[in-house]
Amino acid sequence: MFNKNLPANLSLLISNLTEQDQGTYRCLINNKQSINIRLKIRDCKLSETQEKVIHKYPGESVLLSCSCSDQRTTPVSVKWEHVDSGGTEVSDKMANYTGRVQMFNKNLPANLSLLISNLTEQDQGTYRCSINNKQSIDIRLNIKGCTLSETKDKLISRSPGDSVLLPCSCIDQQTKPRNVKWEHVGSGGTEVSNETPRYTGRVQMFNKNLPANLSLLISNLTEQDQGTYRCSINNKQSINIKLSITAEKREISDSSGSLIPWSVCVALLFIVTALIYKLLHNRTQGSASTTTERGTQNIADDDYENNPSGARNKISMAAIYQSLDHKTNQSDSVYQGLNPNTNQSDSVYQSLNPNTSQSDSVYQSLNPNINQSDSVYQSLNPNTN
Repeated sequence: MFNKNLPANLSLLISNLTEQDQGTYRCLINNKQSINIRLKIRDCKLSETQEKVIHKYPGESVLLSCSCSDQRTTPVSVKWEHVDSGGTEVSDKMANYTGRVQMFNKNLPANLSLLISNLTEQDQGTYRCSINNKQSIDIRLNIKGCTLSETKDKLISRSPGDSVLLPCSCIDQQTKPRNVKWEHVGSGGTEVSNETPRYTGRVQMFNKNLPANLSLLISNLTEQDQGTYRCSINNKQSINIKLSITAEKREISDSSGSLIPWSVCVALLFIVTALIYKLLHNRTQGSASTTTERGTQNIADDDYENNPSGARNKISMAAIYQSLDHKTNQSDSVYQGLNPNTNQSDSVYQSLNPNTSQSDSVYQSLNPNINQSDSVYQSLNPNTN
């Protein structure tokens, strides 16, 4: 009040108003006169009360919005809780959220929003923003967790000294499981990591750079590495992969597999070579035969024209012998002429048949009474002109 310095000023100053300060105030003097003043406190009214749904991936951040419609108002109390976990308060004081949550109402009283960083699958659920225990808004947060792309058992075969990649991955490449574990089932669930002595320096994972890639690489395999390996995420989903170390079978399979194409190639090469050789051989024989026949014919012609009559007779007899050889494939007029069953007329046959009415040079040559000269007759009669 100000009446100490100003006795006539009976005014009242109230600071840091709250909703509880709302009401009617009366100033009474000398119990006679009074004045009533109605004080109304503008309460915070949420700008939205309809439920929302937000989708996020593990590792991301989310802003759960909640604010007063009038930015000059301030609620008496504000509370964020995770409904699905029994109404657990969401604040920096809670172990599950320490260092991951932040509010803005200290600097902006009407801004009641909540920021959650580095989301995990456990953060999924319904969050509720309540003010003055009267108004509230629910926000559904869905965390797209990792779902294994394959869950059927697999079989992989390798040889000692090889490397093997045991596949395990999430369907959605943006998802990230809360935890992933590789174990060797056959050895009592031994964890497969560089921290285990038998695998030190021989195993490698890729989820640091590719969170959805949970595959395991094992190098320099030994027979002791044989067995079933299990990839499990969040203690819910898993896939089993059986690794078989089979040196002999792999070598036999590889060698037989490589011999098959080589055998086919060799066989084809042999066949092609044989065909080429046969073709060339046939051509060579045909050429030699043709050359021999042509040479013989030329020699015969030359002998006939240049040699004495004796040589000519030998050549003629050779030709007649060929005509008498019934095995020959060539038709010959002389042979046909000596065959009375032939239907074809032949000059020689006619010349030997005195009943023929046709004149023939050969017949004439055998008839000394003929006046016509004949080259054959002349060749047989050395006294002819």
